[in-house]
Amino acid sequence: HDILSMKDVLDLVVRFKDERKFSAGEKFKYSNTGYVLLAYLVEQVSGQSFESFLDQEIFEPLNMQNSSVWNLNTSPGKLPNRVQGTNNKKLNDYTWLDGVAGDGAVFVSIEDFINWDRGLANRTLVSDSTFSEAISPYVTTKGDTSYYGFGWNLSKDGKDMDHTGGWVGALTYIYINPESGMLFVLLDSSTNRNMRKIRKTIGDVLAGKLK
Repeated sequence: HDILSMKDVLDLVVRFKDERKFSAGEKFKYSNTGYVLLAYLVEQVSGQSFESFLDQEIFEPLNMQNSSVWNLNTSPGKLPNRVQGTNNKKLNDYTWLDGVAGDGAVFVSIEDFINWDRGLANRTLVSDSTFSEAISPYVTTKGDTSYYGFGWNLSKDGKDMDHTGGWVGALTYIYINPESGMLFVLLDSSTNRNMRKIRKTIGDVLAGKLK
């Protein structure tokens, strides 16, 4: 296979024209494709690759020295200490889909996660109003609350936010409580089948459901 690009994703969406499931705003449905298209939009507006844009606007200002968009189009030497993930206990974290970003493909160290969290907390990255909008649950045109913000799962009481991520040879979970400043990040360089149970148990503890 040729390496799939974000432009290819847009072309496929236009070409196949899948049947619409519901009108815009009527319901909430998570969409990886939506995030890929947003990343492509960033490229078109900024005139940069998504990788360069994140380097310039996020990673460099926050001193995130071990973070980058990483896919098969990335320079091999950009992250010299990058851990190669495993899939079914074999070294394997490459796929022909690895030319896209937006829905994933961002590699970050634990230390850099802390810098990123501080950048959100002290509003280095975004304004108060933008952050508030990002962690506000989306309300549908029918008046239903989705409990999902801009890239965040939101608790019903509005105190906790988290998200998961996964790809070939990588699994991620991040939890933030903005009020207390608590940050929890779980990274796994494999396709650990127990990750869901581990994540749920830790998430329940952090949310106060388990003692």
